[in-house]
Amino acid sequence: MVNKKLALATSVLIIVGIAALLEKFLTPLFYEGIPLPYPATGKPIGAALLPATFFHVLIISGSVFAIGFIAEKLGFKLDELTPKTTQGKINLVMVFIMLASGMIMWWHPIAFLPFIIAAAYLTITELF
Repeated sequence: MVNKKLALATSVLIIVGIAALLEKFLTPLFYEGIPLPYPATGKPIGAALLPATFFHVLIISGSVFAIGFIAEKLGFKLDELTPKTTQGKINLVMVFIMLASGMIMWWHPIAFLPFIIAAAYLTITELF
């Protein structure tokens, strides 16, 4: 049991390190062209920060699910965190597609198509 806890702690540190490196090197790309500090105007800047929001949600959710899958493989019981069925795994992939395309569509508007498809799929599967 101690070896499992040590392996899980090591994998958590590795995943957090990877997330921190991605944050450090990729975040400046999202804020490129935005004047810092922000000038005091009445104009909203929310649309410029939308890709960064998708990026942060993608990093956080990806880290949580990676830690969950590793913990499950090590024998820890995580019934509600990781999907067990094929439908659950497809839904998880669709969430990641929606987040990644939401991040990319600021630069490439064609990424709006997979965003809408993934969002529609997730909505339809919840309704039926």
